[in-house]
Amino acid sequence: MDKGNELLLELKNISKRFYGSYALKDASFQLRKGEVHILCGENGAGKSTLMKILAGVQGKDGGEILLEGRPVSIGSPLEARELGIAIVFQELSLSPTITVAENLFLNREFGRFFVNRKKMYAESRKILELVGLKCDPNVLLSSLSIAETQLVQIAKALSMNAKIIIMDEPVSSITEEDTDKLFELINGLKRQGVGIIYIDHRIENYKRIGDRVTILRDGCVIETLDVGTATKADIVERMVGREISQLYPKTSKPTKEVKLKVQGLTDDKIKNINLEIYKGEVFGLAGLGGAGRSEILRMIFGANKINRSGIVEIDGKTVRIRSPKDTMKVGMGYVPEDRKLQSLILFRPVSFNLSLAFLDLFGKGPFLNNSKENQIVDEQIRSMQIRMLSKKAAVKELSGGNQQKVVLSRWLINDKLNILLVDEPTRGVDVGVKYEIYKMIDELANAGITILLVTSELSELMGLCDRIAIVREGEISGILERDEFDQTAIMHLCVH
Repeated sequence: MDKGNELLLELKNISKRFYGSYALKDASFQLRKGEVHILCGENGAGKSTLMKILAGVQGKDGGEILLEGRPVSIGSPLEARELGIAIVFQELSLSPTITVAENLFLNREFGRFFVNRKKMYAESRKILELVGLKCDPNVLLSSLSIAETQLVQIAKALSMNAKIIIMDEPVSSITEEDTDKLFELINGLKRQGVGIIYIDHRIENYKRIGDRVTILRDGCVIETLDVGTATKADIVERMVGREISQLYPKTSKPTKEVKLKVQGLTDDKIKNINLEIYKGEVFGLAGLGGAGRSEILRMIFGANKINRSGIVEIDGKTVRIRSPKDTMKVGMGYVPEDRKLQSLILFRPVSFNLSLAFLDLFGKGPFLNNSKENQIVDEQIRSMQIRMLSKKAAVKELSGGNQQKVVLSRWLINDKLNILLVDEPTRGVDVGVKYEIYKMIDELANAGITILLVTSELSELMGLCDRIAIVREGEISGILERDEFDQTAIMHLCVH
């Protein structure tokens, strides 16, 4: 039988329920040897749940798993690994308190009675070179950036010599250059007969590596298409169940009234940042990873210390910023780059996470008006269409897109909000949620709220912003008006 048609894996009628509701219902899926089979769908469609069942992280309530034609039972991640199944999770699943090498070979250490660290170090070097990561395997994982940590996860999966590799949003946190290297690796694995299940919200990536795409919606398999013949519109319409004709609903126009002014912001990463941003303006910050965009937002918000000479003015008045508490008092909000580490308390429910920043709105002193809190939280859940299986469910059980809606909704509770700093708001979310976030940004700008936006996707910057400042090595290298937007011009200012 031709390797390209030989069936490696079959999932038959897989079902899973949480809190009495179906997360998956009779979902079936096939993977051939040497195939990249893309699994796509909106946040909450059931993609990650299906893959966690295959990886032994969660049990199934119904259905059957066949590996190379024989039924298998996968009760734990260890059993999955022994069957030749490896997974790169969207959520970083490594330990930050041990070294890179120890993470790569955790529970697979070399040596019988004592760990052969010399061999583990040498093997780690080889594996890291495969993914293009140049770092010392003996450094703590916590010393690496989010992008580098994602590459370590990918390297760990490759080191297992698996028959099946599941990649859940592997490029959400890495650069375009690293993405190209990863796709070269994937194509090499295909030639070796490895089957890859690939999840990615960037539909433009599908044709670069994919063979087939299976679309999930509301826990059900909608259709499996050939990547070579399917258009982006075909995939999107099946994902969201409706046509999205205009991805960037830009209708807002800023005033000429300066809302936010920063002067002389400087630290070890950024140098003498000066900006004037108008009321109702969506102002973008472009730049390569590590250029200093996030640091600018954090300093304005008070999460990073402002230097003595640095000045932040709102409505012409200087704001003394010692902590985020000072900026929140004057109506500023901040959506950080990493929602899980920097914004959410994952084991607490949606209502707790939504109201946490503004408890003073729901009562005074130690007593809360639970009825008022529930009313405002319910309004945000409805208006933002936050999908959850239960209000009592922990936020960690929500999909990435719905978690991001919780983070955004938190600031909308504050009726004094007038400036919103947003860092990578659509990272790891599907096209349907992206559209909802874009629409929300436009509506906020129309209401006179000033938005300072950081995103690595140039199309988002050009579609949403009124002006874009380019950050290069901690400095502003240029500011473009909307009629000057051009990808080549922006990239030129990023690197030259």
